[in-house]
Amino acid sequence: MYGIKKAAALVGLTPITLRAWEQRYGVIVPERTKGGTRIYTEQNINDLLWVIQYKKEHKISVQQAMAMLKGLKKYDNDKHLGNITELRDTQILDNIFEALANYQTVYATHTINTLLSTYDSEDVFHHVCLPLLYKVGEEWEKGNLLVAQEHFISQFIRQKIMHFYQAIDYAQTHPKALAICPPQELHNIGLLLFSLFLQKRNVDVLFIGENTPIEDLVSLIEINHIKLICFSVTMEEHINDLEAFIELISQQKPGLDFVIGGYAAPKVSETYQHYVISGEIEDWKVWFKQSTFSSK
Repeated sequence: MYGIKKAAALVGLTPITLRAWEQRYGVIVPERTKGGTRIYTEQNINDLLWVIQYKKEHKISVQQAMAMLKGLKKYDNDKHLGNITELRDTQILDNIFEALANYQTVYATHTINTLLSTYDSEDVFHHVCLPLLYKVGEEWEKGNLLVAQEHFISQFIRQKIMHFYQAIDYAQTHPKALAICPPQELHNIGLLLFSLFLQKRNVDVLFIGENTPIEDLVSLIEINHIKLICFSVTMEEHINDLEAFIELISQQKPGLDFVIGGYAAPKVSETYQHYVISGEIEDWKVWFKQSTFSSK
């Protein structure tokens, strides 16, 4: 246990700085005696040293380092409880967003990599990366983000998910699915995440991605014995192309199953509503359990 002067000397700061950090960030808060004197524990000292070193190594602000420490402490609690759904509500999301909006990948990369080494990748992508994408969309619509910033952040997240997607091995005997976007549809991160979800459950997914011409897919479906086609549609104006393709391919290849996700998916016509799935992973798990793939 240390008084503020001794604590400051141990970490190479001044008492004024320690008081300021306590009041400003509220992350490292010493105990108090009955008379109100600050008493720093060994954990307090270790936390201060961690913030100082982390800030130096990653060239970030004290505020960002404190937010990271606060997040990690919260994650430790969540880990013991087996629940990380509250990750969406932490300050760390705002700090990742701020870093990427300023084209600073060091902090964002280290933070997400730390989470991926601690939690299941699915949980990190759904409770950190997807909320981050929602925030990007909201800020872009408000005019607070440039197109370049939106593309930069989206590409950063896409690369993280793609790394895990490409790392999964599969057997030739696994059932196959096709993941595509309708013509003119350019947003595919949700589709990529659903593809990763299937790959982890032993479904081999051919990820074709965005802006896929319908005429190029018929032979691909036949050659690869595709059983399921997954679509992502985020713009209402692309729904007609999507429904036309489903009708066409259903006539040529009866027995195919379909899944439709994306922001505009709920707007498809009543005929295709039974193919629609939400973006929540719990809904994906329910759908998969009820599908013909769960027993493969």
